Parts: sequence; structure tokens; C-alpha cells
Amino acid sequence: MWESYKQDESVKDLAKFAIMLLGLVVNQAATERTFSDLKIKKTRLRNRLGTEKLEKMSKIGADIRQENMAAGLIHERAAREVHDPTKVAGLLSVPRYADALEPNDDEEKNSNLVNSTAKWRVELTKWVKDAQELDDEQDPAEDPIVATDDEEDTAEANPKKAPRKAKSFFPRSLALLFGGKVANPVGKPRAEQFTREALMMELLATEESDEELDDGALSGSGDEYGL
Repeated sequence: MWESYKQDESVKDLAKFAIMLLGLVVNQAATERTFSDLKIKKTRLRNRLGTEKLEKMSKIGADIRQENMAAGLIHERAAREVHDPTKVAGLLSVPRYADALEPNDDEEKNSNLVNSTAKWRVELTKWVKDAQELDDEQDPAEDPIVATDDEEDTAEANPKKAPRKAKSFFPRSLALLFGGKVANPVGKPRAEQFTREALMMELLATEESDEELDDGALSGSGDEYGL
């Protein structure tokens, strides 16, 4: 459309500018390369480089690149293959939003799309039920089963088939683990024990050091203090 406006002298410049903008927007990769090229040409040391000269440098670089591509010195970059071609069909066969709106069976009129609180509760109930069934299949020996009256009568008649008791959440009590009290209170630091030898070593180290004494401190190894 903008090519036809290039014949009109009043809007010819506007048409060229619109075509240039459209070419930049359509090819995002080319836009990024253009900005990167301008960033390389106009650096911190080239702040005095004017817009006209920068435009000429950019056009000359683009012409040189086109000539090199025509001569076969530069090859066009091929498209990247992100996925294996044999698995693309499987990736495209994912459920779509439109498919969720349509019912799976003719008898089932409701759609699979959860768009209300009631449907969300139904789906949540299904998930909980499936999780419980999966746990029962993985570890059936630890299922919490409550005995009924008939099962109690059966257990009295045949002790080998007694119903299993409900599994406790935490089978070990705190009194059994800690003896009713905590050995070391949390947050209370352990007091250090100072001996005469440790005190003498500290005084000797202070005497040999060149640091100035604090206010009220006495110099010496401590022998004259009656330690």
C-alpha cells in the first residue's frame, strides 16, 4: 500500500519513512543487529560523531555486507531447529482451549473447562480420590482401616484375620525422645571455663603486645597482683 504513495510528491517522504519502519519492525533480528552495529560505531570515545556521519557509516557497512553475501563470502543464517522433527507432531497435539470447551462424549454435555467454583471443587475431589487410591496401591499394609461390628466378630473368631489398626501420625512421643526435658536449653550459650594457666597466658600476650592499655588497666604479667 505504501509503495503506491511513493508516486505522490506530497507524501513521498512519509511513504518511504513508513516502509523503512515496517521493514525494521517485521524483522526483529535485523533490528537488533542494526542497533548493535550503531552501538559499536558510536562508543564513548565517539560522542562527537554526528547523526549524518553515523548514517553514512551504517549504510556503507550494509552495502559491504550485501556485496560479500552476493560474492558468497557470507552465508545466510539458517533457521534453528529447536525440537526434533520426529517429535514436532507430538508437541502440536496438545489440548487446545477450543477442545476443552467441547464435550468429549455426546452423552456428557458439560465441557472440560473449569470455569466455576463448583467445577473446581469437583476436580479437587477427583484429585484427592486419585491420590488416595495411588497411596493405597503403593503401600496397602499401612492403610488406616477402622474395624466395623462385623469385622470385630470376625476378628474374635479368627485372630489371624484381625483388622489393621489406624497408623499413628507420630509413633514416638516427645517424652520418649527427650526424657521429658530438653538436655541443653536452646539459645543459652555455654559458659567458658577460665583457668589460672589461661589467664596467665592472656596476661603474657598482653604484656608482649604493643597495643596501648585501656583506661584503668595495669601493666605486668600478673605475678605482683597476687594471682
